Amino acid sequence: MKLQNILPAVLLMMGSTAQAQTAISVKGQVVGNVDSCMVSLVDCENPRESKALVSSKFVGENFSLSAQVGKTPRFARLSFSVRNQKGFWGRATELRLLLDGSPVTVKIDKNVLEQDVMWQKKQALINQPDGKIIVEAGKAQASYADYLAFVRASSISADSASYAEASAWFANNGDEDAIKDYKQRNEAAAAVFEAKRNDYIRLHPDAPITAALVAQYAYKPFSYDLEVFNQQYVSLANNPDTMHVNFIQRNLDYFRSHANGAIYTDFIAETKDGKSVQLSSLMKPGKMMLIDFWASWCGPCRSAIPKVKQMAKDYASKLEVVSCSVDEKKEAWLKAEKEEAMPWTQLFLPLSKLEKAAMAYSISSIPRLVLIGADGKVLCITHSPEIIKRYLK
Repeated sequence: MKLQNILPAVLLMMGSTAQAQTAISVKGQVVGNVDSCMVSLVDCENPRESKALVSSKFVGENFSLSAQVGKTPRFARLSFSVRNQKGFWGRATELRLLLDGSPVTVKIDKNVLEQDVMWQKKQALINQPDGKIIVEAGKAQASYADYLAFVRASSISADSASYAEASAWFANNGDEDAIKDYKQRNEAAAAVFEAKRNDYIRLHPDAPITAALVAQYAYKPFSYDLEVFNQQYVSLANNPDTMHVNFIQRNLDYFRSHANGAIYTDFIAETKDGKSVQLSSLMKPGKMMLIDFWASWCGPCRSAIPKVKQMAKDYASKLEVVSCSVDEKKEAWLKAEKEEAMPWTQLFLPLSKLEKAAMAYSISSIPRLVLIGADGKVLCITHSPEIIKRYLK
């Protein structure tokens, strides 16, 4: 469940600094359109916060957009909407772009636009011999197209598996056990895509798209490996995209401290008898530690507790478990803790005092399970006990 106003400092640091503006011009044609389409240019450089820059209706088959954006190259998308029979606008598709200030021209067949398929499959039609989608732009877009072609099959498989898991989750009312197979297929497909993306970065360190890929990768805390990130960063020494290279350099300490494999961050919490205790004092030599951030009011947190109990029992010889409640009211925590009867260390860290831990472990929702290795390195941060279990086997 979401926690409000926990990570403002992270978001500010990750955001772009004040920059000179770049003029962007996009012109296009939807062949066969009869004034039933609308198009928007959306800045999605920051994956946490997309921003619509400009929208326009068509004049016949044609559209024209112009906007000012920050430094380039930067990610954007053209989002096409089609009016349905009831007169409402619904998004038909989108085309992904890497803008570099060069003029962009687009030509797309309306029948392709209205096909009910994933954007990756439509992206695969760009600049093919049949001419159903034509995109002409600068070197950055050409590099992006090369990357998308390289990862296309794995990207489509990963998105299909993610959609299948989400559909199964809703169909089974969020029952994690019922969707276990879907989750495993999704994670396997995501791993294949990540490996393919890393292959492209390794093989094309000087491509205009590569620095942008590394920056986007690092935007997601604890979704990447520290060693891999360090290798990718070093490989960017001669990359022409100084905007993204400089962005990574400015935030290098943050990115390195929020990767899997980074040394854990210590923090102070309160015990049931009101004493302050440091997390480090609870570490046991030769044992991993699992920190479970939870709250009495969080249904998914309490549903996960039986699985954490089973892990604590099955891996007692190598795992130390600590639960850390983020309840605001101590009474609510103590009541829920007694009901759950968790036979391990219980800590209290209300939302008002959570900032350091939230910053360190990117806690924007709960449950948040943090697995720390016996060597003090963060192995995994997730909401799923099943994922934690893989590191224990």
